[in-house]
Amino acid sequence: MKTFEEMKSELNAKWTGFTIKAKVKAHETFEWMKENKEIVGTIIVPTGIILIKTATGLVKSIDRKIDLQKEQNLKDLYIYDRSLGYYHELNRKLTPSEALEIDRRRSNGETMAQILASMKLLK
Repeated sequence: MKTFEEMKSELNAKWTGFTIKAKVKAHETFEWMKENKEIVGTIIVPTGIILIKTATGLVKSIDRKIDLQKEQNLKDLYIYDRSLGYYHELNRKLTPSEALEIDRRRSNGETMAQILASMKLLK
């Protein structure tokens, strides 16, 4: 069984080897780019720009979708009581029949807190 110090020295050696290989590859790439400026300028750079724009568009759309999902979850799990100016946290999402029952009882004059408590929906 290896000791901690042996494992640490092996990892350091592997990391050093990796960084040296990465520097060599980067140097080779820059040398190739210097020798092939026309290819880099006409093909690689525009392609890279298009790829970056596409990737950022995808990230933005995914981020927007996640934000909308979070907002919808908050709307489903909280209900606003106008009389108290307070958001009540619900145990679960309301069913359509429960939402109709709440609307009917609110029109009869009951407060939102009373309705939710009697329906056992409050967290």
